[in-house]
Amino acid sequence: MARPLAEALRSAGYEVWFDAYELVLGESLRQRIDEGLAASRFGVVVLSRQFFEKGWPQSELNGLFAKEMVGGERLILPVWHDVDEEYLASKSPLLADRIGVPSDPLGQAVEQIVRAIEHRKGQGATAAAIIAAQTPSPGPLLPEPVELVEDGTRVRLGLTDAERKAYKEEGGHHHGPGWLSVVVGPVQLQRDLIDPIEVPLEQVRSIQIEDHWYRDSTFQHYLRADHEGFWARFPVEQEAAPTDWMRVWQDGLMEYGTELGRKAGPFNSEPELVIPTTSVAELIHDYALLFIEILRKVGYKGEAAAIVTFNNIDQLRLGVSQQRYYPGNLGLNIKRLEGRPLRGPVEELPDQIGSWTKKTMDRLFLAAGVSSGYPEIDREGHRLDERGNRL
Repeated sequence: MARPLAEALRSAGYEVWFDAYELVLGESLRQRIDEGLAASRFGVVVLSRQFFEKGWPQSELNGLFAKEMVGGERLILPVWHDVDEEYLASKSPLLADRIGVPSDPLGQAVEQIVRAIEHRKGQGATAAAIIAAQTPSPGPLLPEPVELVEDGTRVRLGLTDAERKAYKEEGGHHHGPGWLSVVVGPVQLQRDLIDPIEVPLEQVRSIQIEDHWYRDSTFQHYLRADHEGFWARFPVEQEAAPTDWMRVWQDGLMEYGTELGRKAGPFNSEPELVIPTTSVAELIHDYALLFIEILRKVGYKGEAAAIVTFNNIDQLRLGVSQQRYYPGNLGLNIKRLEGRPLRGPVEELPDQIGSWTKKTMDRLFLAAGVSSGYPEIDREGHRLDERGNRL
């Protein structure tokens, strides 16, 4: 793993110190390693199980930690090779706290390393030190944003207990609102990818998408900055239950959330809650496109992942145009529904968002018993009018 990584970085134009290149018979291992570390601006550390079984790679790592403490900036770029966060935490909590890139595929690992170097370096030449122990190639990793959605960490996916209480006190339905979440991010999150110190707030606010479906503009012009990235909330008052919520974390994870239920009308004292399906499809499409565009604007060129969840949707029903007839009331009896994740190179994803939105809405309609799926988008991802013509 270390040799092809070193060769790829050299091919990318970097001066690379790698022990297999630099050491010759009879030389002092310790002296040459010290010289290599002293001359290097960054250290690409390939973390594997063998790494922690050997003494000298950890000595090199200690040298890089020492350089960080003296220089006051982060130099270590971790590559995870057949290890996960839990294993790293058992061996080195300091390393587990740092976002790493998976070693497979190699091309993507090199791309993210190069981007991190270019993002962090100042003026002058750059050298990268390679520290590694050889291991077999790891299997494919699940996109990290998808993992966060599946285990419910960091992403919101609904109201907090306090917000749910406020919602009911404001006269909301006793069931509480359904909630839509659109989550997008790099497949491997990167620390300081969207750093609010380096990325101006107005730059993020001004990002626009050309192929927008929703009748109103997206929510990012309300964004504010804090130590974790950017956020927006409506209403702004923390004691109120939000109807819309948006977060752009500095490591590239992004989420938009909105209340799903709309009252069907004053037919009884506590009317049904209805999901406005046309608006929901438009919001999914537009916020996925917006988040991908944010990644592109900050220079990210790797793979990204997107996923949609519908939460707290039991007792809700689908709202459709009066011109469309479906048997039954289109009621839902499941608490939560996840769409299929979308994953691919960030430059290619915009062309796939329309068809992915169609598949996501199809799953929602199937959950309500409509086997024909969502009628307002065709298989190629184009919106349709009520007669089936493309808009």
